[in-house]
Amino acid sequence: TLVDFFFFNERYFNALVTNCQHLLRYLVAALVLTAKRRRPLLHELTRVCAQEAANYSDPLTRFLVALNADSDFDAALLELGKCEAAMAQDFFLQQHASAFILAAKGLVFESYCKIHRRIDVGAVAAKLGMGLDDAERWIVHLVRDANLDARIDSTENHVVLSSTSTSVYQKVIEKTKGVQFRSAVLANTLEQRANEVAAKAAAAIPAA
Repeated sequence: TLVDFFFFNERYFNALVTNCQHLLRYLVAALVLTAKRRRPLLHELTRVCAQEAANYSDPLTRFLVALNADSDFDAALLELGKCEAAMAQDFFLQQHASAFILAAKGLVFESYCKIHRRIDVGAVAAKLGMGLDDAERWIVHLVRDANLDARIDSTENHVVLSSTSTSVYQKVIEKTKGVQFRSAVLANTLEQRANEVAAKAAAAIPAA
């Protein structure tokens, strides 16, 4: 896949960051659409987008940085509103625009839940541009799908999340979530170097 091609090959990834920063938007789109399976890579890509912001940015990369690096939900939603128009003009992304917007809204809600224990469904609906009933159904589905410890208070129309503290185990997972990615890149690089050395050694042997 596009993600594996760039992320797990150091040479290609360095070439992308150095000479083809415009391709970052496609990595953002791919990772947002597959965030459940590739969350560690999403955080790594956020770091790269923030680092390269002075050289290149677009609504997709700015959305990712605002959400994951800055925790600025208003800025993230503002950029998300621009993403739809930007993707509509991109031949490769236009057919995925609706799915991207929906997945991105899910990421915004999950991040919002991490720092709030009581969330007004009406406020969520207004911020995400959804009707109240649609927002409630969407939140119920998202809470179940993301395994969030939460319930909906129908009386006050709030989402109430548990106040349990993060376990030590979970903190360790959060701190080391990028290790697998970096290890894979290192292993891939070492394998490439070993193959190059073997090829040069074979070429140096005179033919019988």
